[in-house]
Amino acid sequence: MWVLALERTPFDRVQDRTAAARVWRDVRDDVAGPAPSPGRAQLTLTRDSSHDFRDRQVYVWVDGESWGKLKYGVPLTQEISAGPHQIRVNNTLFNDRLAFTASPGEHVKVRCTNGMPRAGWLMLLLLHVTYLSVRLEREP
Repeated sequence: MWVLALERTPFDRVQDRTAAARVWRDVRDDVAGPAPSPGRAQLTLTRDSSHDFRDRQVYVWVDGESWGKLKYGVPLTQEISAGPHQIRVNNTLFNDRLAFTASPGEHVKVRCTNGMPRAGWLMLLLLHVTYLSVRLEREP
């Protein structure tokens, strides 16, 4: 009789679907990242609102430099210089911009939402089509 020894995986101790996806992507919110270098700051962009249209990616630029795509549930964190900055996001139809000033050693957190506007459900009901607007807001 053959007995197969199954290898244990990180998913064996996870039952929640969202938590399993975070383990799969190796996203760790419970572990603090490294502290920024002296005279520098950190910027974290998150996209985890329950009202977000999760399938559509959002393109991110910080100070004119492309940071790539911001996907739902996968935060982007990078070290930035202290001082004034500007974030621009684009969902291939609409843009949004956010200007902020980062202090040395500060961890700036910004939330991005890509979803339907207030009249979106009405448009979907009457016209069978709607649009997605993108929005940035700084977290306290």
